[in-house]
Amino acid sequence: MIINHTGSFVFVHVPKAAGTSISRLFTRFSTYRDLEVGGTPLGEAVQPFFKRRFGLAKHSTAQEIESVMGAQRFGKYFTFAFVRNPYTRAFSIFNYLHRQQDRKTLKTVAAVSSLTEFGAFVRSEYFAGDGMDRILRPQTFWTDLAAGQALDFVGSVEAIDADVAYVLRHTVQSGSKAAHADEYSEVQARNRSTDNPNALWELLRQDPEAEQLIFDRYQSDFERFGYERLNMTATVAYDERRLRDRGDQPHLKVIDIKPALSPEEDAAAGPLIQQKPGGKKGGGQKHGGKKGPGAKRGKWVA
Repeated sequence: MIINHTGSFVFVHVPKAAGTSISRLFTRFSTYRDLEVGGTPLGEAVQPFFKRRFGLAKHSTAQEIESVMGAQRFGKYFTFAFVRNPYTRAFSIFNYLHRQQDRKTLKTVAAVSSLTEFGAFVRSEYFAGDGMDRILRPQTFWTDLAAGQALDFVGSVEAIDADVAYVLRHTVQSGSKAAHADEYSEVQARNRSTDNPNALWELLRQDPEAEQLIFDRYQSDFERFGYERLNMTATVAYDERRLRDRGDQPHLKVIDIKPALSPEEDAAAGPLIQQKPGGKKGGGQKHGGKKGPGAKRGKWVA
């Protein structure tokens, strides 16, 4: 995830939806006061500290980020995320977990070590749960806000270059960065694991139960983001793109770009990050065997 105060934007990193590629693109626009958690070398280095102190992590949800930033500041920033076709995302998660198992870096994926076939993985109790770092939850879990609110833009992996270029035009607004924004619009995909989606469609057509389980698990993603369900008739080609990217629906546009906070609004919103509640209270030096009062600690920290 990224909270960029310089450009007044927030990127919500949905697992297995090109988030690392997007993070490594937008890190070019970070200055000393911007926050990256996970997704970049700097973000990975600071993630343990921000997670422990503020509850912010690489895959924090939109609601979790909003609760830390404060609703007023979050509402003024341009907020966006990227999602992916639920079928290819499920297959990507399957491959990712097995790559981690092969590297023996994550003990938490031991439960999937015996699930060498994608169909068996989809039928497993593990797939029905949250998975490590909540990776198996629907993408709406990361993008949803309170009733009546939504992120400003939700792009798709299937149209990633066009959607990233659109986000850049609305977040990189001034100076030399704006002049060169188009140079950065092409995203170098990382961790790609579905180079031949036609093979996946054929696999699912041969295993209707697995297809049904994926659809049931991620029905909110299909409906919210406009992905069509796979037609089980082998003679019908499947288009993995969202309906809007095929021209069947108007392309999502942001009508009014949120301005940066004015000095008055910035002061009213409070410091940039709210401390995670429940921290330990500090004390002062002991004097004569008794604990002194110590410095008072406020609710907010910069």
